[in-house]
Amino acid sequence: MQRPIALRPLASSRQQTSQSHGPQIQSLQPPRAKSPIKQVKPIYKASAVQIPPKPIRRSEPAQRSDNESKPESKPEHLSAMEPQPSFDPGPLTFGCTSILGRRNQNEDAHLTFETHEIQCACVFDGHGGPEVSTYCVQRFPFLLKAALSEIGTSIRDALKYAISELDKCILQNWAFYEIGCTATIFIMEKLSERVHIANIGDSKTVLGFYNRVFSTLDHKPTRQSEVNRLKKIPKSFISEQNGISRLNGNLSLTRSLGDAYMRQFGIIADPEFYEFAISSNEAESKVNISNIESDQQLYQILSQQTQQLKYCILACDGLFDIFTPEAVDDMVRSMLSNKVINLNQTPEWFLKTALLLFHDEFDSALQLIKKQRAGNQMAQVNLQQMQQHPKIVAKIESHEPTKRIGEVLTLYAYLSGCTDNITVIVGIIQ
Repeated sequence: MQRPIALRPLASSRQQTSQSHGPQIQSLQPPRAKSPIKQVKPIYKASAVQIPPKPIRRSEPAQRSDNESKPESKPEHLSAMEPQPSFDPGPLTFGCTSILGRRNQNEDAHLTFETHEIQCACVFDGHGGPEVSTYCVQRFPFLLKAALSEIGTSIRDALKYAISELDKCILQNWAFYEIGCTATIFIMEKLSERVHIANIGDSKTVLGFYNRVFSTLDHKPTRQSEVNRLKKIPKSFISEQNGISRLNGNLSLTRSLGDAYMRQFGIIADPEFYEFAISSNEAESKVNISNIESDQQLYQILSQQTQQLKYCILACDGLFDIFTPEAVDDMVRSMLSNKVINLNQTPEWFLKTALLLFHDEFDSALQLIKKQRAGNQMAQVNLQQMQQHPKIVAKIESHEPTKRIGEVLTLYAYLSGCTDNITVIVGIIQ
């Protein structure tokens, strides 16, 4: 199935109202003709909508004293928060990378943890602030473990329960009234070798199978099934601003955790579930992808057959607003094989650049990009910034393959013009 070229236009989950500082950054695509700014026009329903007021505060929160220090950073992993019992490790090795990028604060949060039965990885991409994504990292593992151990339900039902309870807790906290986050959650069952994914919003999980790639579907105002759902909500409308479709002129997604003020307009926290049977058999699955017309149809076919999993990638839209899942797949396979592997018709120079970054040949990678992007003036600005301060926002320094691959992906996305936070989790089958 033919796929678009590697680079995508930039997008942001929440409408930015303040002007950014420094040079303006754009994606590395052929320049488009400029058009005058237009007023927001509803696509299918116009309605004068006002954001409802915040809930009445029943009590004021405790004020932080002047001599009480504010935490400087949030924990990346549950394992850093509490001692974990010993058990046999699962088949996946995870590496996590998160960078601030060109934002003032990092609103992303990520998490990996393991029990006797499962391995789990999560990426939560916050908007409106980092509070909800941070809360999810702190609370979700306990809700999931409780569902699995105390309720004794299936993985899918446990995920559904944990996400529902997590969302309820967020909605009950008035401090989170105008804050939310997306979520992509990956679980590998150790014994049955089954993979489960729950996705909310526009973060993605990408699975690299033996001979093809699969990615979760985004919940955006451009997805027809979401448009059909929103049409049934009286106060809801979809508008386009600067080429980006937004729900009621605000969020560029249609599902999220939190965002209480947007619930009346159609935002929901219902996850979309995916499940695959995994095997160590390297035999190629017999799927004729030439006749597949949609990603949903591809999932229905792949989920009916046992697949050999090579790796998994969980990332926020900071990565996938720049690269397609197919381009990420080719980059990861190339770095794992230490040679250009092109299953998805990604330009060869693009993959060679990833390999140069993977081997810490930064100057050579810059020269290759300059050669390919000679006519893009804004791309040259990006390159000059990175050449002057290559180690400030992103580093490639880990010797662990999983983390190093994540570092390459985040740096390459930043170098390609990403203006968002970028968080990537890479999992490789041992």
